[in-house]
Amino acid sequence: MLGAGLTLGAFTSRFLAENYYHTLPGLNSLPQTALLSLAVAFAVLVLWRLYSAACARQGKMPLAQACPERSRRALADDAFTYTPLFLLLLYLAQREVNPLQAKVLLCGCLLLVIALKAEALLRKGIISQRWAERAIPMGLFVLTFVLYLSTLSPTVGEADSFEFQVVSYTLGVAHPTGYPLYILLGKLFTLLPIGNVAYRVNLISPLFASLAVICLYLCLVRLTQHRAASLLATLTFAFSRTFWSQAVIAEVYTLNAFFVALVFYLLWKASSWLKPGAGKLLVAFVYGLSLTNHLTMALLAPAIAIYALLTGVWTKWEKPGFSLKSASRGIENASNRAYSGCKGFKNLVSDRFPGFVQSPMLTKRHFFTNLKRVLITVGLFFLGLSVYLYIPLRWPALHGRPMALGEFANWVLGSRFRGALHWDAWLKDPERYLILARLLLEQYGRVGLILGLLGLVWLFTKRRREAILLLAAYVAYFIYGLSYYVPDISAFIIPAHLIFALWIGAGLYSLWRLASGKLQAGKFAPCFLLLAALLPLNLVWTNLPQVDMSRHGWEAYRWGQYVLGLDLPHGAAILADSEKIAPLYYLQRVEGIRPDLDIIVMGDEAGYRQQLETRLAQGQPIYLARYLPGLEGRFHLRSLGPLVEVGMTPLTQPPPIERPLSTGFGQSIRLLGYDADSLTIEPPNHLRLTLFWQAMSKIDANYHVRLRLVTVRQGSPQSESGHVWLEEEGRHPVNDYYPTVAWHPGEIVPDFHELAISNAMPPGMYRLEVGLFPPFSQEGISVDQTDAVRQGSPQADHLLLGRVHVLEGEIWPPPADLAIPYPLRASFDSSTGPWSSGTCPGPFVPCVLGPQDQGLGHLVLYLSSRTSAKGPRATSTGPKD
Repeated sequence: MLGAGLTLGAFTSRFLAENYYHTLPGLNSLPQTALLSLAVAFAVLVLWRLYSAACARQGKMPLAQACPERSRRALADDAFTYTPLFLLLLYLAQREVNPLQAKVLLCGCLLLVIALKAEALLRKGIISQRWAERAIPMGLFVLTFVLYLSTLSPTVGEADSFEFQVVSYTLGVAHPTGYPLYILLGKLFTLLPIGNVAYRVNLISPLFASLAVICLYLCLVRLTQHRAASLLATLTFAFSRTFWSQAVIAEVYTLNAFFVALVFYLLWKASSWLKPGAGKLLVAFVYGLSLTNHLTMALLAPAIAIYALLTGVWTKWEKPGFSLKSASRGIENASNRAYSGCKGFKNLVSDRFPGFVQSPMLTKRHFFTNLKRVLITVGLFFLGLSVYLYIPLRWPALHGRPMALGEFANWVLGSRFRGALHWDAWLKDPERYLILARLLLEQYGRVGLILGLLGLVWLFTKRRREAILLLAAYVAYFIYGLSYYVPDISAFIIPAHLIFALWIGAGLYSLWRLASGKLQAGKFAPCFLLLAALLPLNLVWTNLPQVDMSRHGWEAYRWGQYVLGLDLPHGAAILADSEKIAPLYYLQRVEGIRPDLDIIVMGDEAGYRQQLETRLAQGQPIYLARYLPGLEGRFHLRSLGPLVEVGMTPLTQPPPIERPLSTGFGQSIRLLGYDADSLTIEPPNHLRLTLFWQAMSKIDANYHVRLRLVTVRQGSPQSESGHVWLEEEGRHPVNDYYPTVAWHPGEIVPDFHELAISNAMPPGMYRLEVGLFPPFSQEGISVDQTDAVRQGSPQADHLLLGRVHVLEGEIWPPPADLAIPYPLRASFDSSTGPWSSGTCPGPFVPCVLGPQDQGLGHLVLYLSSRTSAKGPRATSTGPKD
């Protein structure tokens, strides 16, 4: 107990010093660290004695008995439940600062201590077995659901995710295979009075992910009869990267995993808690229903059929007892009696399916009874499958015509995706094996791989029928993964990862049994948990930063709001790519913004060009939200915000300009002025402005536009150049669409620019300057000297547009969210100290301090003031060799 208390105390001291040193600066000193460690250790000892005394008052721990030996033994056994606290030594032994790892280890250790104490109370009879059977699944659900919910995407997603959000709200039909069950569930979730519509649909994934976790745990308990091994293997699957990544977005894969685990559980458990025959009826209905969510559930059919033959689950109508031995004997007897006609057939059926008929004659009562049960089973399967009828029933309301039978079949079977299926890939493409092996290692690592293979061997020795079922199912999904050529194949084979988690649980249990033969089981339990718990805990702190979507989506959502808020002509068309379509289509269909616009996404460049040509010929205004090359020769392009307007004639009359300038760049180009949303920015935000260029004559060269923000030094002359804090990478005008050589004399070209102002930018005044530069050159076109003097520009190749006021930004996110390559903790004086440092340019300081082609770099330090409530800020040193 003393060692566990000192370990917790030392960990607490380091954790507080790393995260609260600005308020507790003394924790960096050795005396205060030692004092805090001793205080925590003393508190742990006191709580331990109080807990032991409370148990003694209940009469369950013999502390007050006359025999001191038994009292000491009881105390020693209870003290052993604090062994998981020694896991904190892993963090104390490393030099790297990782607050997330520290928090996960601390929470994991405390939960392990609670679990061990609950197990001890269960053995002593203080809590009942029934309570444990209910509490563990409920605790699993709460733990995983809270974690998934904390990393859930808060708004509109991407690709299929945003489609499900829109289609669920509008009760539409999703892309093949339609996913009608998910769409109907999504509609129910959109009625929840919480968040926006996208967030409500997103909630389906964490809910069914947690339900899948519970079903997996119940399956493991059924296989191993061991709670600890089942719990650890379940958490290993729950925190695996692919499954977790699908639990935080609107997708069908967690619901699919729930059905897979539920079918396994019903196959193994239903007969013990349902009435005879009811189990197979429930399996039939659930399996049919699961196919309406994801068609890959069909891959389970061969495994279910094999398991049915091995166990006779579908043939035990009147009498139990079917086995392979009776089946082989029935086939042998049937061959000897085949000549006897109808009587031989009845005997064959009687031997093959014991109880289906009564020997020696097939009675009508048994025949019709069992036929009725077969029909009910098949009927329940098709009842679950009938959810697919939603597609043809809803189709006329969406498309104005009925859905043809062939069209329905092709839609449900996903015929358009057949080209991605190559069933001979397992023979012709050995690289696919490496891909799937890498995906498996990504989920569980080498330790998980070894445990899974060990568990498969153990299942074949102890639970052969279940082992054959799982192996047949895994092989089916593995072959499918080899054959289906799509980028997100890992999500399709989540059921294979789930099956492997079952093997991991069996592997943990086999190790438990092996070690329990040499060590006393009660004393070995904490040591076993101490080692095995590292697998799911490591997955948490490793995968959480990779799958966290809690801050994802808002930027795209606000971009869509900005675009649809522009002065777009009524009935215009926007050709968007697969990324930009998500916020635009969601805002239009769900939130009802600009329903008059045609928002279009196509599968290839030829489709976009055809839409462009057709709609322009009809006189419809066309705007691009995607890159479409080769337009500058035939069309005239100009910016409307981040969109690119495609016109047949050049713009020659200047529109109203908020800030007119009329400044010449060389002899051929003139800047007429610019519009800006605002020159006062509160980070994090964007500086958005549109420059209005005019070609004075034919332009014979291409020039890139570069905007930059330059610091204004207090008390310095106006002509003195300050530090370039933010500089835009040079690109062609109009979002890189419209090079200057394509401009016609007299043409006016609106050119939109957007600069991201982050929290790393110190508040203050900045000069906003613009220049035109040849590609790969640092010498720009000279600005008209008269205009330059009038505008106060300090350099001949840059024009001062105005002053930008950057306000004090929001509090920075905690250091764990900064993704800094080399995190550190140190203090310099009483006012400042670095949160961390990086030897490469950080994402918050996008300025270039040295010529990149000379191999020079710079150091970025992230500093925090102990007296400021604004959090850490970034600063940069000069160029370093």
